[in-house]
Amino acid sequence: MGFSVAVKEIMLDKITFSAGEKIFIEGHRGISSYTPEEMVVRITGGTVVIKGESLEISEMNGDELSVTGKIRAVERRKKGEKAEK
Repeated sequence: MGFSVAVKEIMLDKITFSAGEKIFIEGHRGISSYTPEEMVVRITGGTVVIKGESLEISEMNGDELSVTGKIRAVERRKKGEKAEK
């Protein structure tokens, strides 16, 4: 006996954080906004907000993104979720 499952899309996000100086995101879907103090990266089901100082995109290819700088906070927001105050 078998069954059929229709899968429209499967995309897993992997976020690796290194010593407050580098973050690597695999599976991103683009950048919504970018300043040296805050970067908003689209991922499946929401966004990742990176806050810090001197934030720079050190590498971006395909679905991989590396950000360097003094990273103070990383917040994952689900679609439709508002920022915490």
